[in-house]
Amino acid sequence: MHFSKGGTIVDKSEFEARILACTARTYRIAKAILATDTDCEDAMQEAMVKAWSRLTQLQNPDYFETWLCRILINECKTLLRQRKRRPTCSLAEAIPAPEPSDPVLWEALCALELKLRLPFTLHHADGYSLVETARILNLPTSTAKWRIHRAKQALLAFLDKEDV
Repeated sequence: MHFSKGGTIVDKSEFEARILACTARTYRIAKAILATDTDCEDAMQEAMVKAWSRLTQLQNPDYFETWLCRILINECKTLLRQRKRRPTCSLAEAIPAPEPSDPVLWEALCALELKLRLPFTLHHADGYSLVETARILNLPTSTAKWRIHRAKQALLAFLDKEDV
């Protein structure tokens, strides 16, 4: 499967290269939504399969990463809905997750609502611009900016409370 857009051919090898180039970012996005590494990996794999099968729907190859992130976010939300419907036994109870580099900051991030945590993570941890963050989340730019601002305020309040 391949297509041409502005002289650029997107085929299997280019698809793989683009996927590999944004693996760390997509993992952080999944981790901002999902609790376990296993769920993150499952969501990422499903997003990649869907992206490959829907590659012809990508209208502009320049937006590949944004398009992939949108698919991933939808997969993460689907996984969350499925987990709510049926209880599962987690391996996380048997095998502890690695310690984050800054446990207090990690706790503060996890305490944020998803609607605040995700734009904050996309913008500050993954380096997406405000416009890209809004596009990925399918939000108006002003809403994305407001949510990032609210997340900063909540993080500062949490961290100030921890210092006391």
